[in-house]
Amino acid sequence: MKKVLQWMFVAGLMAVFSYSYASVGPSPGGMPPTDPLSKGSSLDEVCTIDYIGLINGGGNPGSVNWPGGTLGSSMGVLQFANSCTPGEFLYAYCLDISHWLYQDPYCVDIADEVVNPLYPEQFPAIGYIMTWYPSASVFDDDAMQLALWKMSPERNPSSPDYGVPYYHINAGKGYPNLTDPPVYPYVNTVDHTDLVLNDAANDEVLDALGLTDGIAKNVILAGDQLLTTASFEIVGGDAILTVDIQLVRGAKALSVGNLLLGGVKLLISADGGTPSASELFTDGTGHAEFTVTQPLASPPVTIHICSHGLWPKGVEPCEGTVSQDLVVSSLTLEAVDSVCVSETFDWPLAAELTSFEARASATGILLTWQSASESDLSLWEIERRTAGSTVYAELAQVSAANTPSGHSYSYTDNSVQAGIVYEYRLVDVDINGVRTVHDDYVCSASMSGHDTALLSDYRLGDNYPNPFNPETHIAFALPEACEVHLKVFNITGKEVATLVEGRLAAGEHHATFRADNLPSGLYFYTLTAGSFSQTKKMILMK
Repeated sequence: MKKVLQWMFVAGLMAVFSYSYASVGPSPGGMPPTDPLSKGSSLDEVCTIDYIGLINGGGNPGSVNWPGGTLGSSMGVLQFANSCTPGEFLYAYCLDISHWLYQDPYCVDIADEVVNPLYPEQFPAIGYIMTWYPSASVFDDDAMQLALWKMSPERNPSSPDYGVPYYHINAGKGYPNLTDPPVYPYVNTVDHTDLVLNDAANDEVLDALGLTDGIAKNVILAGDQLLTTASFEIVGGDAILTVDIQLVRGAKALSVGNLLLGGVKLLISADGGTPSASELFTDGTGHAEFTVTQPLASPPVTIHICSHGLWPKGVEPCEGTVSQDLVVSSLTLEAVDSVCVSETFDWPLAAELTSFEARASATGILLTWQSASESDLSLWEIERRTAGSTVYAELAQVSAANTPSGHSYSYTDNSVQAGIVYEYRLVDVDINGVRTVHDDYVCSASMSGHDTALLSDYRLGDNYPNPFNPETHIAFALPEACEVHLKVFNITGKEVATLVEGRLAAGEHHATFRADNLPSGLYFYTLTAGSFSQTKKMILMK
């Protein structure tokens, strides 16, 4: 970024200046952002700055009036060269109306502006205007300068209003028009004879003070944190994420006396979702809340929360010269300090499906599936269509086990016809009736008619799933009718279950083994059919 903070060039030159820039993300789980980049160092040398002139200034005719006098319309941004970093420039606005700029040289002595406890909104409002009203034209720049003058305090120590912001002083100027009876906040105590410019400056002041929308504005400061917590609910096919933001002030805010939490502007955006607002202001406790709506089929969503901040800085002339009151300017919105948080959220669905398979069996098409986790799950819907069709129809419903560690399921479709390829998919339904379609797990199978001539030998299949908990399925095939024994043994050779015992017809068969009461470990299953015998192993993992 070109001159990320143009006014910060003096940060490496001064003994009395330390500011920070923080751009933080991601911050999963609402962890507080850090402030890792600290700009500022201490040098013994004293730098001087030379006033060059106004930029974007003097574009509007007329003059400024205030209780102490009148000034011609030479407003705008002040530009300075400096002795310590040749080629770099410092930009500033005047806060002292009755001053003369042509003093040479200035000393670089920039210090924090401390909030006057009697008028705590003054400097937050100034910081807000300088942060969120970027100069876009000569008119805008002059309006910003005039707005800062309207909020500047009376500088004359002999005045009874010394230190009081001008908008608190009833000098007899009416509002909203100069000829109207005076009303708070007496923003026309300082006025411009160009009434269009005067009204534009008033608008900025009234907005910053919260008299337009009821929100007294403030700014975030380096070292502040934006903490987030989030919750979600499912409505229809959408997940609605509710995000709560908490502003926590840091050491910088303490040093300048700005501990107010309300009125800090937040920019809201999201990747993959629709936020309820694009900008918010914190309330008096530092909180703000918004929602993001995202279709369940399109996780995850990433939210971004950013706030820009700028605090007025004073630039004083060398010792022995007339005091000047200037504040350093950022000039553009991109050039201000920022605190940002980015977080990514995925929706904890009612079921996490890990596998879904279909295979022909002796009586139909056997469907088996495995979930890794289930929460508030009511049932599974099995949907079927023939290959080439675009429409699924519900085939059956299977009650959910609703176990947090997942579960194994099976279902046999007995309504199939030989030679037709069928496609299957699953839909989980939670206790609120929310349906989640698992389009990423689609399987297909067909029946051949199970002609025994097609089976030329015995076959024992691998159990599925493997590892399993607590249920697994075992398929086997017989080329002829015979006595069949299918048994399960533990690692010591002890028989723990008999799954099949008796005479079976030729064809494909399957058996289900449940190990609810058995410990985790290695097990063996043995198929004995006629003169055929084969053993395979499986793992129970609870």
